[in-house]
Amino acid sequence: MTVATRERLTPNLVEVTLAGDALADFPTGFEGGYIKLVFPQEGGRPVARSYTIRDFDPETRAGEFGASRALRQYFRHERRVDRDDMYVSCYWKIGATDEGMKQAKRDDSEPW
Repeated sequence: MTVATRERLTPNLVEVTLAGDALADFPTGFEGGYIKLVFPQEGGRPVARSYTIRDFDPETRAGEFGASRALRQYFRHERRVDRDDMYVSCYWKIGATDEGMKQAKRDDSEPW
């Protein structure tokens, strides 16, 4: 997942557009919902931010099990953020009930 664009709309509001294969299964119709992203900080703990989904283009997805796994892998392996300094969790899983998603999280063998 990458930041495709970033535009400051007001002094306190930035529009961020995410893109990438990790968003491929994000469902439509969740505008107004939110996602949490964690940003590494040099010499300090990562900073978590919540972002409201303003618009979603199915062609151009977050919070889903696979997307959360991809974010953890990115921050852990590419940005070298220590596991204890981040928290990335999914809110849903394609094709699974809430209990199914929770079980998938418990069963996830993807290494940090």
